[in-house]
Amino acid sequence: MVHSAPPQALPEPPPPSGCFDARFKLPDGPRSPHCVRGEELCALGSPLYRQDLDRLRGRPHEARLITNDYARPQRGGCLTTDSQFLPWNNVFVTYVPGEQPAAACNATLDKVSGPRASPLASCTALHPGTRLTFRATLVVPDPAGGRHQQEWSACVTAITGA
Repeated sequence: MVHSAPPQALPEPPPPSGCFDARFKLPDGPRSPHCVRGEELCALGSPLYRQDLDRLRGRPHEARLITNDYARPQRGGCLTTDSQFLPWNNVFVTYVPGEQPAAACNATLDKVSGPRASPLASCTALHPGTRLTFRATLVVPDPAGGRHQQEWSACVTAITGA
């Protein structure tokens, strides 16, 4: 009786060009069930993790968020939108001052720099290796009701899943 060696598993094919393996929020987070496009991986607010994200795709760009609220943006403030999954750029947001339950927000303000101050140079990522935290310019209407808008620099962290 001749015993043959058990069949060896074929190696996994390499992912298509421009397609990446990613995890959810953390190095040991759940693996993405599908190949992730670079645009999806690097979208502002994306919870997808890759240790080499900045090397692969460069630093994130700055978002522009437009609000119709006159309240002065402050750390811990809540941003809400009509959609939970956004491209987070040139989007209208509602600003709610003060700490809010996470379920009530699409994002929170981690750091804020006033309209006449220098823009924030960088933000500290809540989950390094993701685009959950990003820099943004908040465009706020003139509190005096004039036509001059104020621009605030902010660090924003998108809220996604557990």
